[in-house]
Amino acid sequence: MNAYRMQHVVRSAATLLLAAIVLAAGYLPVTQAQAGKGALVVAVGGDIETIDPPVTSGAPFQHEIITNLYDFLIDFGVRKADSGEFIGDLNRFTGEIAKSFTVSSDGRAVFRLRENARFSDGTPVTAEDVRYSYERIFGVNAVTAALMRMATVNEPAQVRIVDPRTVEIKMTRSNPLLFGNMSQFGHAIVRAATVKAQATGQDPWATTWMKTHAAGAGAFVLERWTPGSEVVLARNEHYWAGPAKLRQISFKVVPDASTRALLLRRGAVDVAYDLALDDLEALRNDPNVTVRRFPTTIVKYLGMNVNVKPFDNVKVRQAIAYAVPYDTIIKEAVKGYGLPLRGPVPKGMSSNDESVVYGTNPQRARQLLAEAGLGGGFRTRLTLRSGFPVDEQIGVWVQSALRSVGVEVEIDKLPLAGYTDRLRKHEFPGLFIHEWLSINNDPFYHYFWLFRQGCCNYGNWSNPEVAELINTMMLSTNTGLRNDASRRAQRIIMEEAPWAFLFQPEYVISMRKSVAGYIYYPDRYNRWYSVSKE
Repeated sequence: MNAYRMQHVVRSAATLLLAAIVLAAGYLPVTQAQAGKGALVVAVGGDIETIDPPVTSGAPFQHEIITNLYDFLIDFGVRKADSGEFIGDLNRFTGEIAKSFTVSSDGRAVFRLRENARFSDGTPVTAEDVRYSYERIFGVNAVTAALMRMATVNEPAQVRIVDPRTVEIKMTRSNPLLFGNMSQFGHAIVRAATVKAQATGQDPWATTWMKTHAAGAGAFVLERWTPGSEVVLARNEHYWAGPAKLRQISFKVVPDASTRALLLRRGAVDVAYDLALDDLEALRNDPNVTVRRFPTTIVKYLGMNVNVKPFDNVKVRQAIAYAVPYDTIIKEAVKGYGLPLRGPVPKGMSSNDESVVYGTNPQRARQLLAEAGLGGGFRTRLTLRSGFPVDEQIGVWVQSALRSVGVEVEIDKLPLAGYTDRLRKHEFPGLFIHEWLSINNDPFYHYFWLFRQGCCNYGNWSNPEVAELINTMMLSTNTGLRNDASRRAQRIIMEEAPWAFLFQPEYVISMRKSVAGYIYYPDRYNRWYSVSKE
């Protein structure tokens, strides 16, 4: 297989009850035999809302669908892991629609397009399609436009056609963020003529049409989408690297995790997402199922709202950090499917520094609370998402551990929508549990979103020195200075303790052993091009 292809490719009564549920829901008639070797059935927990690339955020499965419907100029590359299998590499970039790409010291990134890159209708991908795609990104002015501006590409005029097969993106200042920011679903290249034909005076960027239709050059096309039921993709016969091995992928919406596990065990689906940890342990002993586990750079943390007393006191935050039962959480709540998180920058991201670490030390926690004038303890609330078993178990362990040092915690379980609303408003009444993945695997990109005032600093902590380090070093191309500044930022964050750093969860995907060619990408968006079913 050539290099370009490789990169893309590259419980007894309870069971009876579940079976009854499955039959009533009508899932079991979809069997492997009926699906055939060229078709894959995937059980997922929820539906998508849009497939318009630059306007979506915070929805991994949705982003996965977009990633398979569209190609970007560049994507993350692959590497051979110690295990011998190929996995995606967030620190390496490879051409997708771009056959080659270069960047100069003055900030000019030049992309030369593949001669055989074609949209799903067979028409060639041109420089005008690329230019229009970025004009539209800035026009809809959502998250993707912000990512371009972060890399000093502030307006569509900075994306210029050199010739029919060459595009230049001119950064105002050369910086290390552009490629990592571009290797994401929002940077999908769309067929300009198709999108323009759907535009209106009230909707100049055809956002209504693009919500449910695709105009891409990815390895798959949208065959049908039945909201609340399934999303079906068919392979793009015009794909530049050749047609995918699978002719069809059907993503079935199965909200109950245990039902998804049962369907997988019975062979009614080939792949199942987001299974309960207890079910994973049972599936690991099933000779027909493979449970795949991969490290991530996701940070799972216990946040504290510093705008709410007493979390404005650094000694209180430090006390919470010393009270958390880290090892117990990994063993009992996560069942070992995670690694310790020693600080704000996870393992796998450059400049990771573990020189300042909080371990579980109740005596030290009580001492710090006494120094903060709270030797008699206090009461607070912990907000988490209902229906997320791991978060709920973490909440119970944190509640018990904090009670032992005099802090009484009341747990608020909110449905996802309510939790998200409070998250976005930065209005947690005390503690909260959250997680984050920085797709651009860069520490200053990570700090920018999480540790400066703005979008995703949900606990409202800030520090002027850290803010200055972010402002001065984020765009620097001096790797040594950047790493030194990043380590300094990590030490300040650890001393200030805006979070208790819990763990790095693993990415776990379960599949029938008949599924071959799977390549894990650390951004969590599966690329299905290389996958087959034996």
